[in-house]
Amino acid sequence: KLQFLYLIDRMRTVMRVGLAFAALTAAPATGVIHPQPLTGSVQYDPLADPSAVVVCGAARITVLSALAVRLEVAGAAGNPAWEDRASFAFVNRKVPVSSVPKFTVARTAAGCEVAVRGRPQDLTVTYSHATRCFSARKGGVAWVEGAEPRGNLGGMCDAVNYDREPTQDLRKLPETTGWARPGGGNGTMNCKHGTLGVLSTDGWAVFNDTGNNVFDDSSPSRKEFGWDTSIHAAAGGKDLYLFMYGDDFAGALKAFAAVSGKAVVPPRRFFGVWWSKWEKYDFASFRALAAAFEEAALPVDGLEMDTEWHVNPGTFLDDPHGNASWYSGLFDWDETMYGRKAAAMRQWLADRGLWPVWFDIHPKSGVRKENSAYAAFAAALGVPADEDTKCMKGNLAYDAAFYTLLQNQTVGDTGNEFYWWRDGGCDFYPELNTQFYEGASYWAEASRRGLRPSTWGPFSGVGTQRYPHLHSGDGFTRWSIYEYEVLMTVTGANLGLHYIAHDIGGHRAEGDVGRGDPHDGAYAPELYLRWTQFGVYSAMLRPHPQKYPRAGSLSGTGLVERRYWEFPYATREALSEALRWRSRLVPYSYAAALRTYLTDQPFISPLYVAFGATNATLAFPRQYLFGPSLLVAPITAPMLARNVSAVLVLLPASPTGWAALDGSGCWPGSAHDAVVNFTKTMYETPVFVAGGSMLPTGPERVRLSSPYDAAAPAGGVDPEGLRPPLLGAAKDPSPRTVVWEVFIASAAAGAGELLEDDGDGDAYLAGSIGVTSAFYTLSDNDTTMKLAVAPVVAQGNYAPPQATRNHEFRVHAVLAPKAVTGATSWRWDAAALTLHVLAMHVPVHDGCEVVVTFDAAAPGPRAPLLCSPGMGFPAMARRVRYIKEAVDKDGAHTFPSNALNALDETSDRMHAAPETAAAALEGYGGKLAAAFALHCRGGAGAHQPSAPLCQLMEEWMRDPVLTMTLP
Repeated sequence: KLQFLYLIDRMRTVMRVGLAFAALTAAPATGVIHPQPLTGSVQYDPLADPSAVVVCGAARITVLSALAVRLEVAGAAGNPAWEDRASFAFVNRKVPVSSVPKFTVARTAAGCEVAVRGRPQDLTVTYSHATRCFSARKGGVAWVEGAEPRGNLGGMCDAVNYDREPTQDLRKLPETTGWARPGGGNGTMNCKHGTLGVLSTDGWAVFNDTGNNVFDDSSPSRKEFGWDTSIHAAAGGKDLYLFMYGDDFAGALKAFAAVSGKAVVPPRRFFGVWWSKWEKYDFASFRALAAAFEEAALPVDGLEMDTEWHVNPGTFLDDPHGNASWYSGLFDWDETMYGRKAAAMRQWLADRGLWPVWFDIHPKSGVRKENSAYAAFAAALGVPADEDTKCMKGNLAYDAAFYTLLQNQTVGDTGNEFYWWRDGGCDFYPELNTQFYEGASYWAEASRRGLRPSTWGPFSGVGTQRYPHLHSGDGFTRWSIYEYEVLMTVTGANLGLHYIAHDIGGHRAEGDVGRGDPHDGAYAPELYLRWTQFGVYSAMLRPHPQKYPRAGSLSGTGLVERRYWEFPYATREALSEALRWRSRLVPYSYAAALRTYLTDQPFISPLYVAFGATNATLAFPRQYLFGPSLLVAPITAPMLARNVSAVLVLLPASPTGWAALDGSGCWPGSAHDAVVNFTKTMYETPVFVAGGSMLPTGPERVRLSSPYDAAAPAGGVDPEGLRPPLLGAAKDPSPRTVVWEVFIASAAAGAGELLEDDGDGDAYLAGSIGVTSAFYTLSDNDTTMKLAVAPVVAQGNYAPPQATRNHEFRVHAVLAPKAVTGATSWRWDAAALTLHVLAMHVPVHDGCEVVVTFDAAAPGPRAPLLCSPGMGFPAMARRVRYIKEAVDKDGAHTFPSNALNALDETSDRMHAAPETAAAALEGYGGKLAAAFALHCRGGAGAHQPSAPLCQLMEEWMRDPVLTMTLP
């Protein structure tokens, strides 16, 4: 029966994905097609179909969906002028005729009423001739033009560049879509400008697009990216976009993406581990950096050069316009740093999957005459060849000449594929939102080179989501900044901003002691660790420290340290675990990104989107779902005095329950939300997996087999693909081995999906994606478990790059099985209570099935012994090992620790005799309490540990505490 139900669900999935592809690949309707900077077949049409438009005197109402309408009022009564060009914020108003919702129009002397059919209620919009204003209602939700948005759940501000204590409430931002400010849209970049999101407990959101810039269609040349100011801004009209959805948050996000545009998927390598520093790297230093990662057995998938790749005279304020040195206006590679080695550097890094390297442009200072290709640039622009040219971003001739210069003297020599834009400081056109324009035009230029680009910059208004990544800024190393960035990451989903990246650990520091951290901001191990653990479950894991020795003083002697291997042992080990898990998560993360593109549902989902807006979900604004299955509650405060962090976590109601990723417990299925108080060590992060999940991940990565040197061959050490290399493996669009992490909790059946494409091209836009599904079922009183992988479903032109694949199933929280059939090999890890089953060389078009048989006399996978709210054995055993190490190092109070030794050896005994595992687990907690009593309460003198050590033991033994159960 379960298999039948799975097949039905599988058919629905295939149909759902197929329909999504069909919608994406449908031929665009006729009309004005703006050359939106997206490659592939997806195009946006700003000209609405006439059948979706209602003109009512000086007003025009455009039906965009059952949940969204555009509301315009012409500036001059009796002489209507409508804006049909795409704005920076909203680019697609074309709804296929067959998809235009049915609506009725009632006209009276007072105005018009448009009733749009919808479920469960109609959306009714009213316009008054007398007031020239709109109102609307949908069921019990009502809106009147000018109403204050009291329940908005937050949006996005520009950046935290210069904030030491961010104070901007992300729920109280302007209702505008974009802005053009003196300085070309740059402003102070301290989170003082922003836009509210589309989600609100009010049940509606409105965006004022009246004063926004528009894309100018009169410049069809692909090299020219035209713009203008909206007709409504010039004529005194108004242009509003109303989204009215009640409690249908998923529908609101989908309606928003349909009109404002999708967030395209970043290249696959960005979901791995990146390294960046404001530093002058050359070929030798890149090789040394790669060697350091391999020596530390840490993965790395991408490198950044920041501004130091180009010629830089070296003074802090050196350009003719008084800008800092990184705005030099020079775009030649620094010959003293690279010389003729650029090609060799490129090849060496490319062989290891680390090319292309990202680099920063910073075009604020324009173009200086010292550039090697300046003569051609000046000739194309018609300016003197012996004079510098001021930045004129937005001038079509300047932009075309600028990109030609970059192509000729910068990109052409190196093959770089990414522009990192930052400043937006050109003020040639004060009315232009240059920050936005820069990102959009860079994206258009980069995408024309055939690969999938990724630009980089702060939020600059609605529509920014179309050009990921969004950068939160060069923030200070403070707990308050980190906590704020977590919140920004979650609320960004309310504007379709799925790919927000941060300077992990902070970029700069000014002797900040944080909130209780014993170190200053330049070197704060705990803060860096928690920031990194959060970064694992974000769009990009990338530190970016400044190059100056000490923040706040250009001549100081301190160090803003972010090299993982330079931290104390315990911190280094915890950081290493985080990076290795991040690298293994790439298949899951990238599949989640493709799923986001298909469904318009968040890559990082606020709880109120995933589980509905309730008092409980609204009370935990920094908790989120990462992809479809991982519930994340970042720790944003320093540890308590006894080396643990206390954190409250909301576990939403779920029939399949939740399993702690770190093995610290399992919460069976429940119809009620639960708030649980956890204590977490530095090695642990509150991350929970939905019961019944099968996470597609990768295997552990290893260093090259030969000693590290410049001639070391590229690639891994395992011809079977079971162990990919440390360097650059995230770039591989279809790894040879998939590891399915299986978490049962209360689910008798479960499934997972791996979505893949070519990793850095645009084929996915045309629907070329491969879907590989896995599932499990439990039967016969949980004594039989079937694990299976279905044949790949190839959509569009997708073709699997290999004929066979290895599949490994890691089933968590189970005892050793009696037998496993259909597998190449298997083993049981007693310490982790995890079953590893490997099936090798599985034909991708056939799939595989493995049957696991458990002992009927032993507790099954869903038994209370293996899924209960108390501390799980894997976490307890790990803590015991650390306590034992602490006891052994407690030189002032040495004593025999037989009880701790016996506990520490429990997993070894279970491995040697799996049939004893159930009894060992049953008595483990009691033995741990007895050991604590013996050593900390049993007597005095030299054989009693110190009081701090006993306090540590007491805290580390503490079970999670159920604080409340919510109806």
